[in-house]
Amino acid sequence: MAPVWFVVDGGRLAFNTGKNTAKGRALTRDPRVVMCVDDPRPPYSFVQVQGIATIGDDPQEVLDIATRTGGRYMGADRAEEYGRRNGVPGELVVRIKPTKVRKAFNLAEVNAREARSIRPPKPRPSRASSGNTLIVWLRAKSRAATPAAVSTFRRWPAPD
Repeated sequence: MAPVWFVVDGGRLAFNTGKNTAKGRALTRDPRVVMCVDDPRPPYSFVQVQGIATIGDDPQEVLDIATRTGGRYMGADRAEEYGRRNGVPGELVVRIKPTKVRKAFNLAEVNAREARSIRPPKPRPSRASSGNTLIVWLRAKSRAATPAAVSTFRRWPAPD
């Protein structure tokens, strides 16, 4: 798991990564990918996108995605600066075609209501997460993706 800056590009999630990084090598071996976009502010929400990645190294595409992600996260006035810094030889463009989208919104409010009405599950050890995160993950796994959820990732999250 590694954080990435991304943009939505033609209905796909797009980001840059280095060709020789662990992420770049892993995606070359196996294009299946899961991306989770979370909102760390209460009441907490997330969108999880599962999909198939395609990889490209065209210099113009690398620069385009690097510039657009720089603009999204650092502001339009710094987009070119980040594009030049990150759109260099050795970088790749990764595009994720979604195959499944899961989402959950207002988790703190939902979990507080449910906690009052049900007994909490017995704690189970998990190397990946704390108990609260594990409960949220199990809840999220039980939700089926809907057509509305598939379009949700196109709007999530809105830049600040």
